[in-house]
Amino acid sequence: MEDFEKKNDALESEQDSAAEAAEAQEAAAETAENAESEVVDTTPETESRTEETAEVETDAVSDTAEAVEPAEGTEGFTNEAPVPVKKKKIQTPIIIAAIVLVLALIGGAVFFLFFNNSVVGTWVEAESASADEASGGTGKALRYYTFEKDGTAKISLGTMQVVGTWSYANDDSSTTDQPGNTINVAISYFFTGTFKIDVQGNAITGKTLELEGYGSKIKFNSAKQPEANLKVSEKFDPKNEVVGKWKNSEQNVTYTFNEDGTCNLNQMDMLIIDGVYNVNKKTGKVDITYVEEKENTLNIEYKTSADKKTITFSGLEYKKVEK
Repeated sequence: MEDFEKKNDALESEQDSAAEAAEAQEAAAETAENAESEVVDTTPETESRTEETAEVETDAVSDTAEAVEPAEGTEGFTNEAPVPVKKKKIQTPIIIAAIVLVLALIGGAVFFLFFNNSVVGTWVEAESASADEASGGTGKALRYYTFEKDGTAKISLGTMQVVGTWSYANDDSSTTDQPGNTINVAISYFFTGTFKIDVQGNAITGKTLELEGYGSKIKFNSAKQPEANLKVSEKFDPKNEVVGKWKNSEQNVTYTFNEDGTCNLNQMDMLIIDGVYNVNKKTGKVDITYVEEKENTLNIEYKTSADKKTITFSGLEYKKVEK
């Protein structure tokens, strides 16, 4: 009986050991399955990330390759990134210089229009005509006084001019473009002396000039001398025998007759007459028409030499001035 119980206890002990072994085996199998499941679940995600990383790197390489791809027809160039071209900027000194120039021009224009008190210009006596009449509005032949920048002074009446010189008399003004308060005028037989001057107004509203000397004052208005309306005769022959420039050196007198019918008489560079002319072969005279107070005609006898190099006007011989 005891032997039977011992065998039975041994058998139960073996069964318990076998059961524990089976449970251990099942636990090991379950652990293995869980491990395999984790491996299976993780692998696709890892592969997916790996593929995306590869695509990004491929795109980056492709973009870099496109950026350095040489232009068509530039064989032999290396695939280096092109150097960006910088746009040229206008330098600051150039801009400053341009601004200074513009301001200087504006300043000069303002000074000329409003603050220029120079006597340079053309004037007419205020008692002779208003400013409108002085510009030729009435058609009257007025006496115009002109002081040019080069020092020339002249009195004009119609197409006649009496010419002389002028200059500033004060010590602090040595040139005619630097206004002073006193001027010297030398127009022989007509207008000579030293005068105090007073210039008022501006180029927009008009200027006035006052000359004071020898116990009297003369007022002038700024003016523009009109052109004389002289017409060439319809019978004018441009191939006439007096065409040319003729000079008498002893008297310092010059006649100039042009092919367009205009002419000029210059006596000692002091009296200058502009006009139109016509040759009258029947009377043997040259008829010169000019304007003083009104139209006048000067008839001059002429006679040409056989060689056409000399001509006689009113008994005086003139030689032709070759061009």
